[in-house]
Amino acid sequence: TNIITMADEVYEEDRKLFVGGLPQEVTQDDLKEYFEQFGEIESVKLKMDPMTGRSRGFAFLLYNEVESIDNAANGSEHKLKGKSITVKKADIKTGKVYVGKLPDSGVGEDEIKEHFSQFGKIAEVIRPIDKSKNNEPKNFCFVTFERERVAKKLIEEGSCT
Repeated sequence: TNIITMADEVYEEDRKLFVGGLPQEVTQDDLKEYFEQFGEIESVKLKMDPMTGRSRGFAFLLYNEVESIDNAANGSEHKLKGKSITVKKADIKTGKVYVGKLPDSGVGEDEIKEHFSQFGKIAEVIRPIDKSKNNEPKNFCFVTFERERVAKKLIEEGSCT
């Protein structure tokens, strides 16, 4: 049987495309029509100014497949209504968790990374030191994951061993 881990699942953030520098007259339909050449689109969100009702000049597109993002954001020039536009993968937020009550010994940065990498890719581990105790590591640390959702899921669970 196939076991799907958190790392294997395809999340919305991995399928999201940012499109900027859009001319005022570009509509959601224009965006969908143009960007469908790269793959099937789940949704198009052209950002509008709530006060004026006018386009703010950028949008987010959500593709069904990750490959479509790679095709659309491959560095080639894109034009809509005769104007060059910016196309790139949408930024992905990192997520940080506080890890407390670490044992006094036997748990270094490598062990922390090894343990928490089962939940998702780690961007960094910060373990403060106690200057008053010969620079010994304190009994807590901060683990920053490349994806915010990993941190949120761990926080929901509350604790781990």
